[in-house]
Amino acid sequence: MSKTKEKNYQIIASKGSDGSRLLLSGDLSLNNIKSIKDELLTYMNKSSNIKITVKDAGNIDLGFIQLIQSFAWTSLKSNNQVDVEFDLLPEQQKLLQNSGIKLKF
Repeated sequence: MSKTKEKNYQIIASKGSDGSRLLLSGDLSLNNIKSIKDELLTYMNKSSNIKITVKDAGNIDLGFIQLIQSFAWTSLKSNNQVDVEFDLLPEQQKLLQNSGIKLKF
């Protein structure tokens, strides 16, 4: 019997005249980092202007923050525009602030 891993995060993509919009939610942690990275790379290759919104994150960790930072830097090196917005719970914001993480990209 093979185990099927259920996807416990979500990336909702939409396309507008100003570029692509991605909404990321759910388990945004090392548990899903490879899958999230692979999906983000497909969007990076499709649009030169991407707006990422992180909202309703059940779990979020440093690995995910590093992934988003790397994605933003890689996009900028490719002359693409990336805007990232975090809409986190107060407890999540406080945890990241206490860790010294600034969520400005």
